[in-house]
Amino acid sequence: MKPNKNLFKRVSSSTLVSSLAVISVAGMPLVRAANNIWSDSGTTDWNTATNWSLGRVPEKATFGDEVVINTNTGSIATISADISLTPSGIIVGNGASTNGRLDQTAGIAATGGGNWMKIGHNGGTGVYNLANTAATGGTLTGYGQGTGSMTVNGHLRVGGGDNGSGGNGTANINTSGTLAVTSEFHVGTNSSTGVFNLDSGTVNIGNATVIGNGSAGGNLVTGTLNMSGGTLNKATGNQFRIGQSAGNGFLNISGGTLNNNGTSEFQIGDGAGSHGTVTLSASGAINTNSWLSIGRSTGTGVLNVNGGTLTKTNGGTAFIVGDGSTGTLNQTAGAIATNGEFWIGSGTSNGNYNMSGGTLSADSWFVVGRNANGVGKLTMTGGTITKAGSGDFVVGGDSTSNGTVLLSGGLINVTGGITNIGKNNTATGTLTISGTGDFRTSRLVVGVGTGTGTVNLNGGTIRTTELSGAAGTATANFNGGVLQATGDSATFIAGFDTAEILSGGAKIDTQNFTLTASQSFTGSGSFTKSGSGTLALTGNSSTYTGATAVTAGTLLVNGSLASSNVTVSSDAKIGGSEGTVGGLVVNSGAIVAPGNSIGKLTAASATISGTLQVEYDGTGTGTVDLLAVLGSLDITNATLDLSQLGEAANDGAYVFASYGSLVGAAFAGITGIIPSGYHIDYAYNNGVNTNNIALVIPEPATALLGGLGLFALLRRRRN
Repeated sequence: MKPNKNLFKRVSSSTLVSSLAVISVAGMPLVRAANNIWSDSGTTDWNTATNWSLGRVPEKATFGDEVVINTNTGSIATISADISLTPSGIIVGNGASTNGRLDQTAGIAATGGGNWMKIGHNGGTGVYNLANTAATGGTLTGYGQGTGSMTVNGHLRVGGGDNGSGGNGTANINTSGTLAVTSEFHVGTNSSTGVFNLDSGTVNIGNATVIGNGSAGGNLVTGTLNMSGGTLNKATGNQFRIGQSAGNGFLNISGGTLNNNGTSEFQIGDGAGSHGTVTLSASGAINTNSWLSIGRSTGTGVLNVNGGTLTKTNGGTAFIVGDGSTGTLNQTAGAIATNGEFWIGSGTSNGNYNMSGGTLSADSWFVVGRNANGVGKLTMTGGTITKAGSGDFVVGGDSTSNGTVLLSGGLINVTGGITNIGKNNTATGTLTISGTGDFRTSRLVVGVGTGTGTVNLNGGTIRTTELSGAAGTATANFNGGVLQATGDSATFIAGFDTAEILSGGAKIDTQNFTLTASQSFTGSGSFTKSGSGTLALTGNSSTYTGATAVTAGTLLVNGSLASSNVTVSSDAKIGGSEGTVGGLVVNSGAIVAPGNSIGKLTAASATISGTLQVEYDGTGTGTVDLLAVLGSLDITNATLDLSQLGEAANDGAYVFASYGSLVGAAFAGITGIIPSGYHIDYAYNNGVNTNNIALVIPEPATALLGGLGLFALLRRRRN
């Protein structure tokens, strides 16, 4: 085979250059990418070629130009119309001691695909104004509203640098247009300071967002995002973080709306050494659709809600204050709503929620102190918390957690589920109500499973149908405030290991319901029963030494108040079957009615200025109510009210009162009906003693003498 001589043919220089040119275009850029630097040549127009160091308007497609603007005086680089060519990236303030400024008052601009926009880079200071810088007006920017739009087809970094070099960047946005970032958005990163101000316009972010992004052991990093208006939309995907990895992040929203969409988590203070603070006020709004964490993974987070609205959707995720670290939620006004679970202190963390105003609504579990040594505390002096939907309101929930609720003002309203204080696995929970605090729940159960729970009612009001202790350790301390019934209940107060009435007293408002309390009480404070309903005490409270007052409705003592003096006010009533009280004072207009039907009430002493109600029944021998007074019985101002149950009286005597000593010769008045043939004997001999008051039928001889005496009296009157 002969060689192909054409392969070795010489070519002309022009042919060689042409061939190289073809190879260059096919394989790599003919001209290497270079920084095209703003030259401050006397005009401000971006689209003027002579304003650039390379003598051309920056372009990526042909030249790969990256814009660098290092001047902020004189002829400030300005985009006032659509840019004629698209550059690679844009850097404003690049390098140590540089100062750059870019104004965009109108028009549409963009960076090339995959390229960044950097404001304040590698030790430089940069400012980007997407606003009408020729006018004033913006709350944050100080500038009027422009009409420009910018698309960053890559990352936007405001204040940052490479390899820890840092920078200082500021972006001012007040436009009717849009700032779109297709990838990540960082404000303050790598030993830098960044500030992003939004007065109006729409900001769309396509990927992770970090405000204050440092590195462990690195230099101070501070990032701040301020909003007074406009809309910021974060697409689904990577997280929205305020303060990350030793960075300090601040998000301040006094107006406008921030939307964190899809599965993107919202994290305030994430990572070792990080500090994140979010402040929501005035008409600002935050909407987030996934997990919301304050203080996460050894970071420190603070959320201040002083107005506006914060809404967390997606019921499969939680709102967490203290998520493995230290988190604080402070609320003075505004509205928070979540349709997922709400946790304060979850998993080796410390969470604090301080509320003095505003509202919070949660549609699932509300847990203060949750799991694995989580410590949670809710301190409430005002505002309203509403827990609706499924799940319970839990203080100290599982795995050695510790929860505390201090309610001295405002309202906690549990409309869905019940309330547990100290639930399972050695968890500890404490609920303290004082001042004007108002706690409402269908049931309040303390010490569930192996948990330890304490309820302190020092003031305010608990409204429920049940306050009870469960299988764990349960304590109730009554030291002021009101326990108000919201329905009939056979277990109104029950099951506590200790229920002590302290100096502030226990105040029970039955309203118009019928209640039973089997709990035994100790202590020396006062016990007051109010409300038109009925409260039956069936426990043994013989060691309780405080005073008991019945101011309205009916108190049935079916257990023991043997060491408590009881006073019954006008229009109120005391009764009970086989119950015992200390001294008993029944004021004018009040009633003492032994028994729940026919029954016995024992008192150490009794002074009756009201009514003694006695029921008798002829179906059994001596079937009648009995007031057994061990000491003095004073009936000087008492009224006896007799009524029949069942059959007519047919026994020889019905003893309805006994005494150690009697004050007063007879009842001041008698109502009802004395059975035919009976009279009242105030010293009836029951075979043991004569210290009895009874309905009796006279013996035959006594009746005859009485009849003869009456006949003689009538004869004398005729004469």
